[in-house]
Amino acid sequence: MELKTKQEAQQKALLDQLASEEKLREAELKQNIELEAKIAQAEKERQNEEILAKNRAEELKKLQEEEAAQKLEAEKKEQEFLAA
Repeated sequence: MELKTKQEAQQKALLDQLASEEKLREAELKQNIELEAKIAQAEKERQNEEILAKNRAEELKKLQEEEAAQKLEAEKKEQEFLAA
């Protein structure tokens, strides 16, 4: 009888250990999924920042070109005024 009780206690301990290990595995899996989601979100934000930076650079270039054209036009008018 004592042997049976001892075996049952060992079996219960093993089942408890398995349950504990399963909970740890599920927690690790959940954490990995959350980390993957955060990585994906960070990558998406990085791509958006790249697009914004590219758009800002294009807008700045356009403004500089417009400013240069206006300056050239002003200088041309000034020369025409002085020549008259």
